Amino acid sequence: MTPPPEFTIDHASADQLERHLGQCDAGFVPPLSTRVELGAYTRKLVQRATRFEAWHDGTLVGVVAAYFDGTDRGVAHISNVSVLPGWGSRGVARALLLRCIEHGRRTAMLQITLEVAADNGAACRLYRRAGFRALEPAASTLAMTLDLTPEPHDESAA
Repeated sequence: MTPPPEFTIDHASADQLERHLGQCDAGFVPPLSTRVELGAYTRKLVQRATRFEAWHDGTLVGVVAAYFDGTDRGVAHISNVSVLPGWGSRGVARALLLRCIEHGRRTAMLQITLEVAADNGAACRLYRRAGFRALEPAASTLAMTLDLTPEPHDESAA
């Protein structure tokens, strides 16, 4: 049985991250390389995003990358969720996503947004289970949001 991965933040080098994205490319719907140039996208993630990483035996097996630079609006945006082939269905993406959400709460974000292809069923299920909701359910690309504002305290329930 494979031991669980180790989790870090912003540990991967640009080369490690680009290699990971290249290995995950075909798993994106549509493939990531059809939407961005991987080298430029990697550099942007390294420079601007907070990266929640899963490692196993020195290999980057999962990444959630999010921009927390929308502090003036209190909105973070998840740009990447990727897990190496062979590591799917092991809870890696969920664990990384939950770490990202917790970071958003700790940094006083009000909301986290993301976009996903509507026909990427596995990703849509992951995000819905984490509490994201689709803003435009009929679109081919779903804009999804997670409200991080605290629930109002109901004094009458006490």
